[in-house]
Amino acid sequence: EGMSLRDYFAAKALQGIISNEGGAGHRELDVLEKDARRAYAYADAMIQARIPKGTGSLSDEIDD
Repeated sequence: EGMSLRDYFAAKALQGIISNEGGAGHRELDVLEKDARRAYAYADAMIQARIPKGTGSLSDEIDD
C-alpha cells in the first residue's frame, strides 16, 4: 500500500516546519515528536479544508 494523502500532507508540512526552524539536527526526541504531531495537525486541517461544508467527514478523506 502506498502513502496516504494524510501522510503525504504531513510529510510536506514537516518539511516546512523543519526548514523554518533551521533544520532537525541535534534536537531532542521530544521536540521532534512534537514537530511530527504538529505536521499531522496541519495535514488534518488540509484534508478538512478539501471537504465541502456539510458533505463528509475527515475520516472519509483519510481513507483515500
